[in-house]
Amino acid sequence: MRWKTIATEIERTATARGRAAGGHFSVEGFRLIERAFSAGVEIESVLIGESSVTYADLRARRLLDQLEKADVEIVEAPDIGLSHVTEGRETGAIAALLKLPKSPSLRSVLPGQGPARVLAAIDVDDPGNLGALIRTALAGGADAFVVTGPGDPYHPRAVRISRGSLFRIPVLRISSNDDLLASLAACDMETIAAVTREGRNVAAVKPGARARLAICVGSEAFGLGDSLVKRMDRSVSIPMAKDVDSFSVHAAAAILLYALRKPDGT
Repeated sequence: MRWKTIATEIERTATARGRAAGGHFSVEGFRLIERAFSAGVEIESVLIGESSVTYADLRARRLLDQLEKADVEIVEAPDIGLSHVTEGRETGAIAALLKLPKSPSLRSVLPGQGPARVLAAIDVDDPGNLGALIRTALAGGADAFVVTGPGDPYHPRAVRISRGSLFRIPVLRISSNDDLLASLAACDMETIAAVTREGRNVAAVKPGARARLAICVGSEAFGLGDSLVKRMDRSVSIPMAKDVDSFSVHAAAAILLYALRKPDGT
C-alpha cells in the first residue's frame, strides 16, 4: 500500500541519517504544512487520516485543494496508521514529507550593506532548543539563523517547536566554527559572544545605525568555549538575579536580539 511506503519514509526522517539518506524532512499538522507550502518549500507527499478527509474544515480543505493543484501527492491512510507515524501527537491527522532545502550562503541572504543581524547557535544539539531559537530569531528581527556543530534544524522536534518559523527565515548549516567566523567576516559582521557573567552588560552596548551583528550563543550545558569567545569581537552578558547561574538559551537570545536590535526596531 502506498500509504505504508510514505509512512516509512516519514518515520525515517526521525534520524539524521534517515534525513540525509532520503533527502527529506517531515512536518505534522495542517498549520505547519500550510506554512511550508506558503513559503514555497517543496512538498513531495502528504499522508492524511481518514477522519481528516471527512471532517476537514474550510481552511484545511482549501489547503488540500491548493496541494492538489500543485501536483502534490496526497494519500489517505487509516487513522490508526497515521497515529503511529505521529506517535499519538494531536496534530490533525496529517503529515507531510518535504524535500530538504539546500543551505544558502550567508552572503546571499544578508543585505549587502547597512544594518544586519544574525543569530548563530553554536554546538546547540537539543532539537527543542534549536526550534525555539529559530522562532526567537524570526520574532527578534534576525536576517538569518545559523547552526554549527551537531544540531539539526530539520529534526522533527525542532521543526515542531519552531512553529513554522523555519520556513520564514533563512536557516544555514555551517560545518565548523572556523567556517562560521570566516563567513561572518566576509560579510562584515561583528561577532558578539553571549557569556554568562564575564562580558559587558548588554544594556550598555549601543550599536551604531549601520551595525552588522552576529549574536552567538552556545549550548545550555556548556555555553561557548573560552577559546572561541577570544576569537570574537566582543562578549556581552545579561544581568541576572543573585544565585542564578544562567538563562535558558532561547530566553537569552530573545533578550540579546531586543537589546541589540536594528535602528528601525527590528
